Amino acid sequence: PKGLAHKVLQWYLCRMEAWFAADMDTISLKCWDQ
Repeated sequence: PKGLAHKVLQWYLCRMEAWFAADMDTISLKCWDQ
């Protein structure tokens, strides 16, 4: 279970990182638009 939990945590962090990156891209586009 420990190895699985680690994999899930890594996947979760990857998802959050991608989500934040996409969010920053959206913010950047909004800033450039103005």
